[in-house]
Amino acid sequence: MKILTIHKERVFELVRCEPYERCDGTGRQLAYWRAACQVCGAPFEVSTPAALPALTKSKAFERVHCELHKRAGNIKKGA
Repeated sequence: MKILTIHKERVFELVRCEPYERCDGTGRQLAYWRAACQVCGAPFEVSTPAALPALTKSKAFERVHCELHKRAGNIKKGA
């Protein structure tokens, strides 16, 4: 079963959840989501807390570009 979320008409697919240890030693789960770059279509991942209240407030879903195109100077069609 696929788990998807849609943010501003962009689809993110849940690819995995992993344990994460914070600096203070407490543990939590991180969810990793995959989407396609708005420029070239290459996949990229973002991470969010796996807890639903934190997930709904995450700014990670604002990202729209892969590593190559996330810098403002590289955002040209076909770059």
